[in-house]
Amino acid sequence: AGTNLAFSWICLRGLRKVGVDVDAQTADCFLHLWNVIGYLSGVMPELLPNTGKEAFWLDKLIAQSEFKSSPAGQELTQSLLA
Repeated sequence: AGTNLAFSWICLRGLRKVGVDVDAQTADCFLHLWNVIGYLSGVMPELLPNTGKEAFWLDKLIAQSEFKSSPAGQELTQSLLA
């Protein structure tokens, strides 16, 4: 579900951040396209957002559960910085 959002919602968010005007209908169509791809890739249907609002909240939930500090992540960061 997170990877699917990376190709749908996060791309839309990025386009808007750089000033591209993406209207609601185009955004919904783009989300739908990626929902079809996600479904065919095996993403559970209940994890495919139907609206931008659902995508926003799914992105937030995934970030809360997955993007946390960990000893392994800290070690990797230190290694990369060195």
